[in-house]
Order: sequence, then C-alpha cells, then structure tokens
Amino acid sequence: MDNMDLNNLGNQLITTDGEIIDIESLKVALINGVIKAQNRQKDGYKKALRKKKTRDGRAFAKVARAISEQNDDLKGADLGVLLDLMQHIYYERGGLLMNSSCRGRRELDPMTIKDIMNVTGKSRRGIDQIIARLEEKDIVIVDRTNKTAKYYLNEKYIACGKGDMEDDYVMVYKTHTKRIMDRLADAEKGIIFKLLPYIHMESCLLVENPSERDLTKIEPLTMSRIAEVTGLSRKSITNRLKTMINAGAIARIECSGTAYSINPRVACRIPSEDVPSDIMMQFDILESKVQN
Repeated sequence: MDNMDLNNLGNQLITTDGEIIDIESLKVALINGVIKAQNRQKDGYKKALRKKKTRDGRAFAKVARAISEQNDDLKGADLGVLLDLMQHIYYERGGLLMNSSCRGRRELDPMTIKDIMNVTGKSRRGIDQIIARLEEKDIVIVDRTNKTAKYYLNEKYIACGKGDMEDDYVMVYKTHTKRIMDRLADAEKGIIFKLLPYIHMESCLLVENPSERDLTKIEPLTMSRIAEVTGLSRKSITNRLKTMINAGAIARIECSGTAYSINPRVACRIPSEDVPSDIMMQFDILESKVQN
C-alpha cells in the first residue's frame, strides 16, 4: 500500500500490485495504524520513565520484603532510627553510611558514630545499643578494621542501586520520606518500617497478601492485625495511627470496608505515576492540611 495507482474505481483503489482496496477499509486501516503508533509511543515513553526511575538510585532506597523475618523482635524505635539512616546511603556505594554522596569525588565521607548521633538525636549509649541490636540482626554491618569504624546497611535487605537483593522489594523515596519522618517520633517511624512488607504491589493498600494480582482477593490489614504486626496494643496503635494520619504518613481508605495505605510518596512498589489516583488524592488532602 506504499505505492498506489491514483486511478480509482468508485470507492476502490488499485495498488501497483493490482490489489483492489476498498477506500473505507483503507481509512480504517490507516486510523488503526496511527492509533497503534501512538500507543507504541506512549508505552515507550512510560517504559523510558520507569527505566529512568529504576536507574536513579539517588531517588529511592530499596527495602527487601524479606527484612520482615529479621525485624519482628526489634523495637519500633530501632527501626525508626534505621529509617533515618537510610537517608544516608547513596547510589552504588555498597551501603556505606555517608554524610554526602561525594559525587564526582574520589574521597568518600563516611559517617562516624558522632555523625550518626547527630542525625538521629541519640546519645552515645543509646545509639551504641541500637547499632548493636541492628548488627545482631545482620541489618547493619560495622567495619572495625581501622581506628574509626565504618557503618554499612546490609544490601541484602536495604540498598541504593542494585544491591544484593532480589526483585521483591519496596521503594522508599528519600526526599519525601525525610519530610514526613521529621513529623514523627521514632516509634511511629518504626511502625512505618514494620508495615513496609505489607504494601500491595498494585493497589498500595496494606494487605495480608501483597503479591496477589487479583484485586478482588486482597485482604486488607485490620486494626487488630496492624497491632499484631507492630507489636503494640490495640489502644496504642489506634492512637499512633491518628498521629501518623495527621502527619500525612498513613491514610485510612474506605473501600469495601476499611483499609490503610502508607503515603506512596514515602513508600511504594510501583512507579508514582501508576499509583491509583484516589489514593494520591487522599494524601494530597492530608498533606495540604499539615502545610496549612
């Protein structure tokens, strides 16, 4: 159909190969071709955006869902500190805690114990105890070969860049997470961390079966179940969640029942542009109240 004989027979055209084509059929074919080309462009654009987001290790840290096997008996405050420390790992630096990315520089700027005390607001004794508990769980690795120790997050569980984990992870966005975490106590940050493995892969709701693809089969976490996961009493988790909702960290979502969602700008398993619009709208409203 690239080369057409301009002579036509009423509503038909004859190609150079002698094929007779109905003009209306040709129009439909051309329109469909344009639509397919546009869809390919859109798909290619979305794919490029996702690829760019995946490559941009500075944008988010990856938390393996398997970390839930390690953090069950850790204190909420320990995990809250861990969430703070995640702000200090940088792209392809092996999980080393650093004061800055040192991009374009040969010399790295690893965090000392005093630096860690400053960013977490903990005393020397307090941070030593927390680091010891995280080290015992193999979440933090301490290199004591030199006079000044170096601190790493185990890339099997937390990484900025490829890391050592498999694909089953949650993305924790660094910039927005810091903004939200600044409004929360360590125990509330710890609640966020303990709930990360329960984020559903598409709906962004907190559910029992986060890898279930059939949305009609997902099972939202109840308040009692959230209390169990976080190791808090029903009364305590209810009060904590109220504070976290007011901070824009978590939202109560009314669907077929009641469900909860962590702010997708803080933690999610899909690119931000694919997050359900009703979820994003709810957090936009919550955060606008915080800012006002």
